[in-house]
Amino acid sequence: MWVTKVLYSKISSIKHNKNNWGCWSVLTSLAIDHLVDDTVKMNADFIRLCKIINKQIATNGTLPKEILRIRKSIRYTAFALEAITAAVEIIRNVKGINLYIWKAPRGGILKNALEYYYTNGIIDKSKWEIKNSETHERRELMEAMSYVYGIPEWRSWYTGPVCGIDTGLGWIFPTLMRPRRIVCNYPEINPKRMINVSRTRYLSRS
Repeated sequence: MWVTKVLYSKISSIKHNKNNWGCWSVLTSLAIDHLVDDTVKMNADFIRLCKIINKQIATNGTLPKEILRIRKSIRYTAFALEAITAAVEIIRNVKGINLYIWKAPRGGILKNALEYYYTNGIIDKSKWEIKNSETHERRELMEAMSYVYGIPEWRSWYTGPVCGIDTGLGWIFPTLMRPRRIVCNYPEINPKRMINVSRTRYLSRS
């Protein structure tokens, strides 16, 4: 199969990248794992995703590796969040585990990263970590996440349905294909234990 013989080998070459490249590698790998029903690789990529969230998202909501892009830091922060959130959605649907609500060991929380991007990268760019950064508004990302977290403000700053037409999109038709809403509490999760424990202990849905 092309995805396992060609695509998987290509993304494996960037899976250890510490910026958004690693994020997109794990998203693509998880999609392949799900497609071919490879539970062994799915478990390994799940742990890799947890490590990415832990390393990429700071306690203040910034993504330090993407901030290093200076004037393009807003763009690459959004780019990384597209991949991370889409990967988290695969894990939620396949394994029944909500990393949307996970507080990583270093204190990073995905919701905080999305809030930082929305507040400082879209609404008031003067508060962004790097001044005079290029504008990059990912409407489809924020609409999808507004349904996940139940925050209508994340989609109220624009009007009309969204269809993503840019490159590097994790969410294409969020207006029509909405992810489920979650219950926002932040359990402490050891990802290595999550593979074999009961789903009901950590699963949080509404």
